[in-house]
Order: sequence, then C-alpha cells, then structure tokens
Amino acid sequence: MIWRSTVVLILMLALLLVGCASEPEPVVVVIEEPEPEPEPEERVVEPEPEPQPEPEPEEVVVEPEPEPEVAEPEEPVAPIEVPTEVYNQAFSEVEAIIEELNQIIYRGEFERWKEYLTERYLEYHSNPAVLAEISRQPILAQNGIRLRNLRDYFEDVVIPSRARARLDDLIFYSDTLVEAVTEFRGQRVILYLLRKIDGNWKIDTQETLTPEQASTEEG
Repeated sequence: MIWRSTVVLILMLALLLVGCASEPEPVVVVIEEPEPEPEPEERVVEPEPEPQPEPEPEEVVVEPEPEPEVAEPEEPVAPIEVPTEVYNQAFSEVEAIIEELNQIIYRGEFERWKEYLTERYLEYHSNPAVLAEISRQPILAQNGIRLRNLRDYFEDVVIPSRARARLDDLIFYSDTLVEAVTEFRGQRVILYLLRKIDGNWKIDTQETLTPEQASTEEG
C-alpha cells in the first residue's frame, strides 16, 4: 500500500512536472507607450515695426542770383548848357584855383601842385609808359627831354606851359566836370579838365591806363 501511495505521488509529481513543462510561457507583450507629441513651440510674434514717417524733403534753399552790377553811366561826351548863375559861380571858383596854380607852378612847388591833382591824374602821369609816350612829342624829343617820373613831367611840361595861364571860358560836361579854356593866338586851348570833389576843384584826366601801360607800371 505504501508503495502504491508512493507510486501515486510519483505519478502525480511527474504529471505536475510535465504539466508545468508543457504549459507555454506567457508572452509578455511590451506595449510601448507613444512618446508624447512635443508641444508646439510657442511662436513669439514680434510686433511689426511701426512705419517710419517718410522724411520730409529737404528744403532746397535757392540763393538768389546776384544782381548784375550796374555800370555807372559814362560821363557825357558832349557839352551841356547850364544856368547863368551856375556858370558864373563855377567861373569864379575855377578862376581863383587857376590863379593859385599859377603861383605854385611859377615857384616850382611840386608837392603843393600835387595837392590839386586827382588820384587818377597822379596815377596816369606817373606811369613810365605814359611818360615815354609824352617824351616822343616833337618839342620834347627835339630838345632831348626824356621824362622819367611825375616830377620831370611837372618841371619840363607843366611849368613852361601853365605858369601864366588865364581863364577865358568854361565848357561844362556836368555840374562837377568842366574844361577850363584860354584864348591863345586866336585859338581856344584847353588848360585843364577840372573835377569838383568834396567841394574842391581838382585837375583830372579822362585818360585811363591800357593793360599794357598798367603791366609796365607793375613791372
């Protein structure tokens, strides 16, 4: 009996072992959880820049063109008529000036004579080219006189010809510009061209230096 029990136990144990061995091992199914979808990145919406105001167009400053210089009207080339009282007044003034000049010239007072000259007269008759041209006049050339400066002109031209001047008439070109005229051997001779400057009559000239003469003076 005992051996039967033992056999039964062995058989049962064997069956158990076989049963355990025959049962399939359970399949472990690993279910991967899906990765969480990444959260969408938060888009930072930058504000659109405010439109810059268009720059105002630069104001173009148009400088006015300089007005052309108005040339001073040339002095009249023809004599003019003046009222008798104007003529008489000017005649008296010029006559007194000529008498003063006669004394100055007669005494050979060069510096005082220069006080009666306009700047234009001084400039013109101090120019070497002008003096050389005057030196070629027959009377001077025949006597071998060569003018080198204004003093030479005063001594060799002015003194011999103007020391005893006499006023006989005035020719008006304006109220301040006249020619003093004398009668000499039946001919009318111009003594001086006189211009009134600051109330005083002065010896003037309408001659102007040419470019060649001016360059000679500068040289």
